[in-house]
Amino acid sequence: MSVIGWIFFAICIVGVGISGLWSGILWMDAIDEVNQLLPKERQFPIIFSNLSYFKIRREYQRLYPAGKLVKKSDAMGAIMFGFLLLAIVNAYLFRR
Repeated sequence: MSVIGWIFFAICIVGVGISGLWSGILWMDAIDEVNQLLPKERQFPIIFSNLSYFKIRREYQRLYPAGKLVKKSDAMGAIMFGFLLLAIVNAYLFRR
């Protein structure tokens, strides 16, 4: 790869990391907001809550109909995926 290809690839990989981290933080904030309104026995764990992803989404929509955290988290996940695709395309186009 040329120097420009490597620079663009590095920018894309940093974008994947930043947007993924931001998406995760937004998701944890959404879980925290849901847990504030649920009784102690029905609360979700902040970490390792991937198995109850759809339950958390459903509860968030029920408790916060105008809430934006889940939508923002989804948008950041899509941006992360876009950066990943750009990095893969860049690696393919600038290969030697």
